[in-house]
Amino acid sequence: MRIIAISREFGSGGRELGKRLADKLGFDYYDSEIISAVAKNSGMDAGYVETALSDHGWQDFPITYRSTIGSPVYLQSGVVNLLLDSSVKFYFFILWEGIAAALVGASFYRCRQRKWKALESMQLEDNVFLLEGIRKPVVCGFYHPMIYIPVRLPEEEREKVVAHKKRLIAGYSHKLLVCAILVTYFNWFNPILWLSLYYYSEDLKRL
Repeated sequence: MRIIAISREFGSGGRELGKRLADKLGFDYYDSEIISAVAKNSGMDAGYVETALSDHGWQDFPITYRSTIGSPVYLQSGVVNLLLDSSVKFYFFILWEGIAAALVGASFYRCRQRKWKALESMQLEDNVFLLEGIRKPVVCGFYHPMIYIPVRLPEEEREKVVAHKKRLIAGYSHKLLVCAILVTYFNWFNPILWLSLYYYSEDLKRL
């Protein structure tokens, strides 16, 4: 099978040249009909087909419609498999990034919510607040960390807890924890990271 491929730029007249050459030599002429044929037979959007094929190049695929793209055997391999593979990767990427963004957004909202509540709560020190609605002491913030102490925590334990949290902040442990949380969120499908994050946070409580 003899094939002549013409590479052209906008305004170069390559399409007209191809048509005249095909008429002269008696060859079949195909341009955007290939994309339309693949889209029609695979049920996919023509724009998506064009993008997928242009990204991977035409060199791996036959370009005559009569004996290749139009055949059921070809449609079950080659181009269609490539497009389906690209589609699966695309939707997996959307799912992956969507869940990661949701986890990051939820954590950011909880942190901001605590800061909003702190405006109406009792301030013990510059960055230490008594807060309702939390069960255990937490540190929120990266550059300007705040320490939130549960209201129900006995007063005799507050001083020890605040000193412990300040020691963690001085050692930048809160920043390392934030980085560990982000890494885990963007790899949420990895159970080992979740387990490592849990034990790391537990170890910080013992420091």
